[in-house]
Amino acid sequence: MFGGPIYGSIREIDNSRGIALGNNESGDTEEPIFGRDPSRSTWTRNVKDFVKLTSLIKPDGLRRLQIRAISVIIGLLASTCINFLVPIMTAHVVNELYSNDTDAPWVGVMILSALCFFSSAITLICEYLWIPFKCFITETLSRKAYSHFLHLSSDFHNAENISEKTTSIQGANVMSEVLEFSFLRICPWLVQLCSATIYLSIVMVPYQGFILAGSMFIHLFLTSKLAHEVSWENEALSKLFQKEQLIRHNGFRGSKTIQALNQNGYEDNLHSNAVSTRMCQVKTYAQRRCQVTSFQRISLALGLTATVGAATVGHLAMLIVFWSQLHTPVRSLSRAVQNTSQGFSQAAAFFRLLHRTPAVYNRQNARPLKRIAGKVKFDGVSFAYREQKTVIDNASFEVAGGETVYVIGDKGSGKSTLLNLLNRSFNVTKGAILIDDQDIRDVDLFRRVPILSVV
Repeated sequence: MFGGPIYGSIREIDNSRGIALGNNESGDTEEPIFGRDPSRSTWTRNVKDFVKLTSLIKPDGLRRLQIRAISVIIGLLASTCINFLVPIMTAHVVNELYSNDTDAPWVGVMILSALCFFSSAITLICEYLWIPFKCFITETLSRKAYSHFLHLSSDFHNAENISEKTTSIQGANVMSEVLEFSFLRICPWLVQLCSATIYLSIVMVPYQGFILAGSMFIHLFLTSKLAHEVSWENEALSKLFQKEQLIRHNGFRGSKTIQALNQNGYEDNLHSNAVSTRMCQVKTYAQRRCQVTSFQRISLALGLTATVGAATVGHLAMLIVFWSQLHTPVRSLSRAVQNTSQGFSQAAAFFRLLHRTPAVYNRQNARPLKRIAGKVKFDGVSFAYREQKTVIDNASFEVAGGETVYVIGDKGSGKSTLLNLLNRSFNVTKGAILIDDQDIRDVDLFRRVPILSVV
């Protein structure tokens, strides 16, 4: 592999190292997909990230998907308008029932039935048209996440376990579900809520519309409060679930070794403790959820009681229908927050993955590696996983093309580190590595496969 004299020292690597590279002399920087901070997620950051997702899922050049998206938007607007007319028509029918002027409100009933039918039909058509777009979103986000995962450097791959990586990629499915719910449910709901507030304030006493809007927003606030209060439970639950999955995965993979060493009891106890710990966390989460849910129910009950003073029976019926229409999406959102703690964990892991920055990346104007003679040169190379913990110190040597050299040393002396530096899994702290007089930091990382590989 390597030939020629080696000058400098290769020191023992701390086996408990945390992958924190030394200063990079190149000074290059590269932004991750969604910014630079991969720390614990917040609702504000998640909302910003959801907005940025739209730049990744635009169907550029896909005419059919664009037509479907436009059709869904038109259908949602039509469905929202029809849903707005349903309570008004209900009030008209009820007033006719209590009026002595007409025998039977057949015309109003037929119109109301037609409105309900068209509203349901348009909603069904929108959901049908959305299916290919949903698949496109899931496919695009999964591919983006996995591509970003592959382009991350060795510090990430060495630090994260397989359960965390799998959870991050699976978060793309959760993202598509959240985007679907936001686009098909929440956006029409906001439009209808604003319209109902204005209409009720005009037709009835002004405060009726604001009571309706206020009650709905209080319910939404309590829903977000629920998610905020149990956010740390979600974080802990995610880690416990990943730990349980890792124990189970290791048990599946090493079942023969476990039986050969008669460690069945130990592995069984290890798995049982992990499951018990996770279920205790689930119980705590459920108790907090019930507390906030009770306040949600009370807020809706008080809001509905405050609107009982309607002008007519028809107005009361209209209020009840408005309440029913506006409460359904909010209740669905609340149920989603309550029942998808694992989904939130996957979404958080997905965003953390997209926030990660590779420690090794292409420089601007990076060029393909050109092979001439296959000469390798280490020129004063130093490397440290941690500051003040140098692994390779001022190593210099040359290997001629076609020459075979063995690097021998104790375990942990830096042999694998030399290969990782040659393959540019890490950047050198000082010095340079050249292949045929080409600095590997100036070479395109993804256009060197036919020439350079490490086995």
